[in-house]
Amino acid sequence: MKTHTLSGTVRAALAGGALCLLSLSACATLDSPSVERMSLVRKSRLLLDSGRLSASEKLTERIIARFGPSPFLLNQMALIRDRGGEPEKALRILIYAHRLYPRSTDLTLNLADME
Repeated sequence: MKTHTLSGTVRAALAGGALCLLSLSACATLDSPSVERMSLVRKSRLLLDSGRLSASEKLTERIIARFGPSPFLLNQMALIRDRGGEPEKALRILIYAHRLYPRSTDLTLNLADME
């Protein structure tokens, strides 16, 4: 005869509950805009890294228009401008981004590097 303890029962219930929550959250996010956004951001970054600045810029602008700005996206726009030979525009973007997101470490460091 197997003996059940309160601790074992609680642990099993918690594990089952956690598994249920993970399954529900995974299903809920499959169609969410954040999955699409991350896919587009990844594609934009790959375009940038492969030197396709114009395509990366257009896609990044579309992402910002659809999902709103973020420190990462504004930082990427500044990087696109800088790599495209427009350091003044890059600096203006970083100043604007830093005003929106003053606590972003990446923006602060990149702004300090540009000034």
